[in-house]
Amino acid sequence: MREFSRRSGILFLLLLSACHTVPVFAPRESLVGKLLWKTPSRSLVFDAVIQYGTRNSVRIILSKETSSPVLIVTRNASVLDVQDRFQGRHWRGSADHPPAVLSGWAVLAETLLQASGTANGTREIQPAAGWSATCRIQNGNPRELNLASKTESYRLVLQAASFSPTSGR
Repeated sequence: MREFSRRSGILFLLLLSACHTVPVFAPRESLVGKLLWKTPSRSLVFDAVIQYGTRNSVRIILSKETSSPVLIVTRNASVLDVQDRFQGRHWRGSADHPPAVLSGWAVLAETLLQASGTANGTREIQPAAGWSATCRIQNGNPRELNLASKTESYRLVLQAASFSPTSGR
């Protein structure tokens, strides 16, 4: 019996250490606009909501002609969380090492974080290797962002949201 209790305790500690805790995302500011995503084989335009949270976090909510999001990308500290509601997929892990298919979205989130809180004007941002970005900043927030690699590009045009991110509307 004592051996069983010891094994159960060790198993519990292993399971507990394997749990990946994710910081809670608390939006403090929102921007709304349009995002154009292009690859060599497709081009899509999304309605976009960008929410900035506390402690180096950003959430990108994309929808198509409905109020229901099709893609939600959350960068919260060093954790990236991607919910593809259109295809019913979900991935959570290190923001520094996402799967290749999600790397562009991770770079977009990181670039939005780099651009936030900077001086007004147009500036070059150095995202991840292989990417280039230009951002127009107004009132400390990105208003226009162009991000590109050899295989995909993002063009984001934003304005201040007319509602509070915590109002539920």
